[in-house]
Amino acid sequence: MDMEDYQSFILEWKILSRALRLSRVWDNSTFAILDERHMMLEKTAIPLISEEMFSTMGAKIRLGAVLSAREVFIAGLVGSFMENNQGFSQWLYSMGLDCWELGHCVLLALGFRGNEIGFLMNDKSHYNRSAVIRRKIGLSPEDGNLGIYLRKMAGNIKK
Repeated sequence: MDMEDYQSFILEWKILSRALRLSRVWDNSTFAILDERHMMLEKTAIPLISEEMFSTMGAKIRLGAVLSAREVFIAGLVGSFMENNQGFSQWLYSMGLDCWELGHCVLLALGFRGNEIGFLMNDKSHYNRSAVIRRKIGLSPEDGNLGIYLRKMAGNIKK
């Protein structure tokens, strides 16, 4: 097992643990997707922690499978949120955002930090992407944090 893969696995577990602890997920199906991924990571982590399992082929295969399923998890999480928050989704679409930007906005609205989103989406340009999004939705640097703004918008549109 590659140490980088193991560290990536642990970082994702920490990110999802924080997201669940903050409980900013507004609908049950989106929460269930997030919780299911978190539980899968925890079930995989228990055997990986023991010394014997850390170096076995089985552990390598399980870890690889979990890491390769991250894109499917993100797509499901974003899709569920957009489906269950259609007013907010329509507002995002009206801003002319591309698919990556839509996903970035949804993850921000769910309470993920920019660097966490960059990690989860394997996007090293997450900072630049946030700047583009800010410009497209008409936010200036003085308007504050993009994530806070999007969470407020999602909450206001939902009401």
